[in-house]
Amino acid sequence: MIEKFRRALGIGFVANFYEAIDITRWAINELLEHIDSSATPELLPRLHRFSEDCRDLSPVLHEAVQTTWLKVLGTTPDPVAGLLATKEIHDQYLQSHAYFYVLRASVETIATDSRLTTLDRLRLIIGSLNLRRYCQSCSLQIQQVGKCTCAPQDRYDGCSLWDLFVQSDWGFNLADDALDLSFLALSSLN
Repeated sequence: MIEKFRRALGIGFVANFYEAIDITRWAINELLEHIDSSATPELLPRLHRFSEDCRDLSPVLHEAVQTTWLKVLGTTPDPVAGLLATKEIHDQYLQSHAYFYVLRASVETIATDSRLTTLDRLRLIIGSLNLRRYCQSCSLQIQQVGKCTCAPQDRYDGCSLWDLFVQSDWGFNLADDALDLSFLALSSLN
């Protein structure tokens, strides 16, 4: 079944490249029919790229791919690997959920995992501080990381989950396209 899924994905890429709409639609239907049983973590990045390429043709496929990613992120034993995969595909929505699950994993993971960059650690700190306002039962505090059973939400009082990991009350933004920590350097001079 997975081989048939992989083949449909490959056919879909080629058909979409050559603008063979009917064949692309066939591939999309095949993928949708078997996404729950055949979308392996190894295939998800390619599937995501295809769903992005065909988003105008089939928003349903894109939604199904997002849902499948979220399931994988929520159940993976290695949330940092999930974060790295979402960073590779440049999807902030999925990346914010991955940060949430890394935050829930354990403090030791955050402190010692060499795969996390300094920016990742800063985002996790900002996210932890921002999420404390919304997760009252566990507060996602350092001593209780790993005990949180809350599910991430898409919106928190008008802010996206991504915003909670990249925007600080201290006045700087940790988004990839807006990273500027010069405010901190200037404020330390005064």
